Amino acid sequence: MIRRLLPIAILTGAGQLFSIFAIKSIAANSAADAFTDFVQADAFYQLLLSVIAFGLQSMAMRELVISADWKSLLKQYQSARICMAILLLPICLLAFWKSSYIVFLIAPLLAANADYAVYARGYPVYGALMAFLRMIIPYGITLVIVHIAPDKVLYAFVASLMPVFFITDWLIMRRLSVTFINIPYWRDILLYVKSLVLGLVGLGQYMVGLGLMLLVPYFIPEAASHAVFVGLKLYVIYKGVVRIIHQAYLREMLMPKVNINVDQLSMLVALFYCSGLFFFPDASVRLFFGERFLPYIYYYQLTGVAALIYAFLNTQSTILMLQRRDRPLAISTLTGVGTMFLTLISGALFGDGAWIAGLALVMGESAVSVCLYVVAKPVPLMKQRIVFVFQVSLFFVIPCLMRYAAGDILWSLLLSYVIVGIVCALLYGRKFVATPMQ
Repeated sequence: MIRRLLPIAILTGAGQLFSIFAIKSIAANSAADAFTDFVQADAFYQLLLSVIAFGLQSMAMRELVISADWKSLLKQYQSARICMAILLLPICLLAFWKSSYIVFLIAPLLAANADYAVYARGYPVYGALMAFLRMIIPYGITLVIVHIAPDKVLYAFVASLMPVFFITDWLIMRRLSVTFINIPYWRDILLYVKSLVLGLVGLGQYMVGLGLMLLVPYFIPEAASHAVFVGLKLYVIYKGVVRIIHQAYLREMLMPKVNINVDQLSMLVALFYCSGLFFFPDASVRLFFGERFLPYIYYYQLTGVAALIYAFLNTQSTILMLQRRDRPLAISTLTGVGTMFLTLISGALFGDGAWIAGLALVMGESAVSVCLYVVAKPVPLMKQRIVFVFQVSLFFVIPCLMRYAAGDILWSLLLSYVIVGIVCALLYGRKFVATPMQ
């Protein structure tokens, strides 16, 4: 398992960590208004990806895995995506009113991206490499520009996305031996209708994450909303890592041993994430977000709790998708969205701190997990999950002791988690190195 995941983990981890540290620097060096525009543009960028993917991408991955004539299907899916992008393109005119809407200008380039086909056809490492390039180049260019023109970070970010997506789109099609230029046919947009239920799932998964930023500014002050954004960005990065693990084992996910191993690996990552924010709150916030966000520690700790909840049963959503049980999956996801927004609105009646967004995230993920448990009924495997979390949690006594012995400082944070990582590798290395079919 680890043999396949190692190059993916290196590429994904490096790209995602670079992006979070880039955002940390952009937040520290850009003007407040410019960073607000950047935050909204980034949220719109992720929204665009979700709307273009909608249910079509999940349906495409499912069909491309099993179809012999997958190249013809891919052309239809790409045609439908480009048609959707053309429909979304006029929204960029709203940039004359609010500059962050300019990101809709690149909708066709986002639609031409076929990385889902790379994963479906069994090239996860190549897909991770393309994702790595799409991560480090735009954020890297924006990081440079913020020191030259702090008020132009929005335009630097959007302008850098254009060539990156064009090049990676071409490389992906070349790897798949498929024609890069696809003429869109409007009849293909009906594929979105066929995937409507899965589309609601995808949109819901976006909302229980960075989509929360679409409502946060209406309930939380600007300074706190910036803290919410950088926290959600790290949270979405974590979910993205878990999603890539799922995509790497998409073909084997229906095998009980594979889905339990994937969940256990996800829970291990979540425990590192969550415990770091609880045992070393000051050091973790300074490392990932910057000193200006120290007043929002409770919010960041709540995102860590949400990450652990998300990891516990997340493979069940992939299994339901592969089993074509789209309707119960959609109900589960939308229940989480509704719970999250209801918590945000209710919490705003009692305060306006960033913690409200963290609580909303926890409640949303909890609702999704409860629904997945009820629908999927993974009872035989629940004991393995619970025992694994209990066993691994014992090792996190090490960072707890380090915290009280050396204090809440960076070197004790890093050293304690290196030790925990080595212990986990020694004890569970064979389990995850073994191939899924064994």
